[in-house]
Amino acid sequence: MENSRTLLKFNILLLEDSPVVAGRTRNMLTEMNNISVTQATNMQEAMIILHSVIPEIVLIGLHLSGGKGIDFLKEIKRKYFNTVIIILSNHSESYYRKLCIESGADFFFDKSSEFEKVQEAISSLLIQNKKSHIPG
Repeated sequence: MENSRTLLKFNILLLEDSPVVAGRTRNMLTEMNNISVTQATNMQEAMIILHSVIPEIVLIGLHLSGGKGIDFLKEIKRKYFNTVIIILSNHSESYYRKLCIESGADFFFDKSSEFEKVQEAISSLLIQNKKSHIPG
């Protein structure tokens, strides 16, 4: 039987400059329980948001106008090392995957073939969060 305790809400920062991808991702995330999504379309906007709300998860499009997502990834891991970073990219070659993981990404998914895995990863994190907050 499922524990009836309320889970803590996950704050997610979505950094994506493509309106189509951002809309699709936001729709997927808002269907989930215990999720609050804040969206930024560039790194400057995202940094302002990070100073006011430290999210548990940051979902980053790898190639952004006004800067590279990899630079933002490195900056987040330097300042907020406990934040889970999920990269969602059309550039899924092994070079980019390796670079992102080595730079601190926790997950890397291809936008076109692994999009649904984002929801699976976040669901798994929610379950882990629930288990760690149940008094023993």
